[in-house]
Amino acid sequence: MAETTSGGFSLAQVLKTLALCTGYIVLSGGFVNFDQYLMHKGRFPHPMALTAMHMSASLMLTSLVLLMRPSAMPSVEAYKGNSTKLYKYLAPMGFLFAIMLYGSDRAHVYCSVAPLQVMKQANVVLVFTFSTMTRLAVFNRQCVVVIAGS
Repeated sequence: MAETTSGGFSLAQVLKTLALCTGYIVLSGGFVNFDQYLMHKGRFPHPMALTAMHMSASLMLTSLVLLMRPSAMPSVEAYKGNSTKLYKYLAPMGFLFAIMLYGSDRAHVYCSVAPLQVMKQANVVLVFTFSTMTRLAVFNRQCVVVIAGS
């Protein structure tokens, strides 16, 4: 029997979650620092091109995950055979995400890394808030605790 914590989670689940969170924080900070370095006026001050590269990489990696392991995306698999309905939701989200990426890439020209990291984490709260307002997500205590921890 697996050892469990007081919340009923196994130690392996807790360690996996901590490792994923640590990886996210390290990668996120690394990307922000790299974007800050790259967006210097003398290097590559082209936020629209950088946004296009971000979006292309996201599309390729997401498509790879969907092809190689569709079970990792159960929500997408639920729309199998009805891609029109799926893209009805994904296209506006992708468009808004591209605008957000462009704005954040453009901000590297004017701001230092610290305020950009704070703003990036605030995006999680904004997305959750708008998702609950449009009923794409359910407001519950578990979601609030996860968001507050980030």
